[in-house]
Amino acid sequence: MRRNRRAALLATGLFAVSLAGCETLMNFTEVAGPTVLAIGNALLTVAAANYSGEYSTHVQALVSGFTQSSQTALQAFLAQRRERRMLTAEAAAQAPPLGAYPATPASSVAIPPPPPDEQPFPPAGAPPSAPPQAAPVPATAPPAAAAPAPSPAGPPPISLDVALLKKSGPTAEDVAPLPDGGVVRGDPSGGADRFRVYFKPNVASYVYVVAIDATGWVQPVFPTSFGPDLAPTSPDATTLLPDPTHWFAVDAIQGVYHVYFVASQQRRKDLEAQLQDFLSRTRVMPPAPRAVEQPVVVEQAWVAERGGEITSRGVVSEVVTRDGSYQVTPESYSFGVQGADLVVTRYFRVE
Repeated sequence: MRRNRRAALLATGLFAVSLAGCETLMNFTEVAGPTVLAIGNALLTVAAANYSGEYSTHVQALVSGFTQSSQTALQAFLAQRRERRMLTAEAAAQAPPLGAYPATPASSVAIPPPPPDEQPFPPAGAPPSAPPQAAPVPATAPPAAAAPAPSPAGPPPISLDVALLKKSGPTAEDVAPLPDGGVVRGDPSGGADRFRVYFKPNVASYVYVVAIDATGWVQPVFPTSFGPDLAPTSPDATTLLPDPTHWFAVDAIQGVYHVYFVASQQRRKDLEAQLQDFLSRTRVMPPAPRAVEQPVVVEQAWVAERGGEITSRGVVSEVVTRDGSYQVTPESYSFGVQGADLVVTRYFRVE
């Protein structure tokens, strides 16, 4: 008896610990979520090995800023999702329970039996038949469906169409989309592939595009100046980088190249100050540079894994350039949170 009681107490204790652990895990994933990016050795160690001084510290601060923007958007997304769940629960609580109202009869009008053939009409002097009775009406009518909550005033959430394009020959037929992890040839003899950046926002947005090559060198590519007259990119305006008549070239250093996009409906003066610092630097290549081998992705990937839609096929766009015209089908990124910045990572490998 004592042994059975001890086993029962032990089982109860383990069950309680399991419940506590599950509750802690649920609270962690729902409220805070895991860190979107853990700054690791993939990029920072390479930058520190290739460039002297505090350069790697500046790279870390830049990528950490991307991460903070993404985490802020993630928290806003979770808060918005919880609010929608609460509204759904309140609407369900106000709905009447099943069976609260009488069932509607199969027919609201009684159908009399047909008269016999020998008496097609009622006999003379017969009292008129009583009018058919309507179906009973419930004492209390069902409540009307709750109207959807009005959307807040202001522009919609940012959606950014993004595409990387690779050119491996002289004509438009040699242009192809460059997917994440795609390969670009880096040939020092002059036969290297080239690439171009395409983006289009759905609302007026300040879009910042930053490239980081395989040696960890940071190069802001859009915009390249941050004066007081800096204007946002117009809604649905297509931008090609470096411009419609040129392409970016890659060097012979093999490794992972990153292209980061930050879209905001407000000017990011903090980010602009960081990018201006990188623009003022002069690159001095080491004799034997180390290369980045692993991509460092900064975006709302955790939400995508949980089922949130942040990526879809964008609208096909016809692009006319000096080397011909071709169609671009971008990826459309959106986090669905009004007023939140959007961070997108694209990357490819040079071989």
